[in-house]
Amino acid sequence: MRGTPIRRTLLRVTAVFLGVGLPWAFPAALRCQTSAHNEEGIRSVLSGMEAAWNRGDAKAWAGYFAPDAEYVDVAGTLLEGRDRIEGRHAQLLGDMLHGSHLTQKLWKIRFLRPEIAVVDVDLELYGYKSLPKGFPTSGAVLSARLKHVMVYAIDRWLIVDSQNTYVPPPPPPE
Repeated sequence: MRGTPIRRTLLRVTAVFLGVGLPWAFPAALRCQTSAHNEEGIRSVLSGMEAAWNRGDAKAWAGYFAPDAEYVDVAGTLLEGRDRIEGRHAQLLGDMLHGSHLTQKLWKIRFLRPEIAVVDVDLELYGYKSLPKGFPTSGAVLSARLKHVMVYAIDRWLIVDSQNTYVPPPPPPE
């Protein structure tokens, strides 16, 4: 996957960020106009993902990932490529997570460059049928933290890498 267009773009952007490339080497389509524009676009991705999940639409949900994205799910499984991300979520949303409801709270955006952002999100999932052993049982809320690396390319923000980490509930007071 190293040679795909989004990965090449990310590598070029990283080279410039590290000072080994030239900023003028980037196509204009990769640049955002303002920081407010950047934040608005990222918030739009998150709200679109939330709405897609709540409709049970794995295709729309995965559409926010780059074609060559990598995603580590809450169980630690690495999914490589939008098609695998979509396929796995179609299975989940059609079975144990059918009818579940997702809420996300954006708590941090860090721009490495105008066209690269690291985005931290707290997530809650409820209304699911079941989860694998070691996770909350049906009726409870699953909490997780997401860390996305996003790139602005071809006039929109795409997730190129994502890590989903389960956050267990705090232990009961003693």
